[in-house]
Amino acid sequence: MRSGKVCVGASKALEQVERQKAALVLLDEGAAPNTRDKLIHRCQGAQVPCRVLPEGLLGQAIGRPHTVAVALLHGDIARKLTQELP
Repeated sequence: MRSGKVCVGASKALEQVERQKAALVLLDEGAAPNTRDKLIHRCQGAQVPCRVLPEGLLGQAIGRPHTVAVALLHGDIARKLTQELP
C-alpha cells in the first residue's frame, strides 16, 4: 500500500475503475450485494479484472479488517496478481 498503487474501499475502488486507472479489483465475498454487483458490473464494462476472495481474506491480507474492496492500479503487482488469482 505504500507504493501508491492500491486504493482501499469500495467507493475508492469504484472511482479508480471509472477513471480507467484500476488494473485489478479484489472484492470480498462478504460485501453487501449492492456493492458487489455494482463493482462487478462496472469492472466488466471497463474491462477490468475483478476477483472475488473468500470472506474476510482481503481485510486480513492488507491488515484492515472489514475491507470489502481494493483497486490495484496499473503496475507489476496488479499484473502478477491477475496472473496468479483464478
